[in-house]
Amino acid sequence: MVATVAGAYGAANQDPAIGAWIDRVRDGAIAMYVVCTFMFGMRMWARTKVLRQFGMDDLAMLIAWALFTCLVSLTLVETAHEKQYFYGRDFTISESSLVHLAQWSNAVYTANLVADKCSFGFFLLRTTNPNNAWQRITTIAACSLIGLFGIAYFGLSFTCAVTFDSLLTGQCNLNSAYKWTSAAWSATAIATDLAFGLVFVYLIVVCNLTRRARVLTVLIVAIGSLSGLSSLVRILAIAAPAPNSFVTDPNVRRLAVRFWSVMEVALCLAAPCVGAIQSFLRPYMDHPNPLGYQGNYERSGAAVLRKDTGQTSCQLISKKNGSTVDEVGHVPPLMQADVERGVVVKVEAADWKRDMDTSGTTKLKFPDLVYSASKMFR
Repeated sequence: MVATVAGAYGAANQDPAIGAWIDRVRDGAIAMYVVCTFMFGMRMWARTKVLRQFGMDDLAMLIAWALFTCLVSLTLVETAHEKQYFYGRDFTISESSLVHLAQWSNAVYTANLVADKCSFGFFLLRTTNPNNAWQRITTIAACSLIGLFGIAYFGLSFTCAVTFDSLLTGQCNLNSAYKWTSAAWSATAIATDLAFGLVFVYLIVVCNLTRRARVLTVLIVAIGSLSGLSSLVRILAIAAPAPNSFVTDPNVRRLAVRFWSVMEVALCLAAPCVGAIQSFLRPYMDHPNPLGYQGNYERSGAAVLRKDTGQTSCQLISKKNGSTVDEVGHVPPLMQADVERGVVVKVEAADWKRDMDTSGTTKLKFPDLVYSASKMFR
């Protein structure tokens, strides 16, 4: 994301396209902030009030939303002053101040997107199988890569390259480095979205999801893909030659880059919040989940969870043919908080009753549970 400061050239250029893009950036930032704030609030309410949980992904999401608030605030200040600067109104801010605004906007955008990706990564690590090495390695590698490129791009935010002044004055020798670092940064963001999408597609294809869980998972992938598409358009606005003002006019180009940068951050912020929809609506459903998470309920199947002597085990059994569906040396991550040490929790196809037997074993009876990716929607 780069500024619309271009020296005296900018003040003299009153191309209507510039005013249209300024309005587009401002209105788009406001609209996406409203949407993201609603989605973020819904997620936080579902996680803290309904589920009474707050994990690393929630902390990263909180940081990302705070940074997005700063980014939108800077965007509104910039667009207000740019209207004055480009259209000869009372000018109340110096060019150097505009440059500083642009630099801070670029830095906040970078930090914001890194926080978004890390939140998404923690979300995946919390909801996928800890014993599945490739899922965890893919997620950790993607977050590490976006973090490293984010550090490099953040460092260039406070240089002369952010304003592209050297296109006019020849006083900055970092334009080429900034241009390609920015393009590489966006390409890395796309690669990260693809990596996360691959994990989700695997969950959709392999795991036995209910229709509701499958729809929510597809929505997460779709919104994440739109964030990746915004990154691609951002690259084109920065680097790709084309015979139109979208690329050739430096002021329009910078406004276009900023617009798609805001879209990219907003969509990445909203995507993991989609999973909270089911938890958010749980208090209004007829049959709330007694364990405090939303599982993938099947009509056939039962699960026995054990945690004793410091060891945790999980066995999922199909009642269709009596065979074991999944037997692993751990309780799925979203069940761990619900299984007390030394207590056997038995899940049976029955009603929603809770009772204690003579041995002190807690029995929770509710529709059969099959371990699947739908646990992410707790």
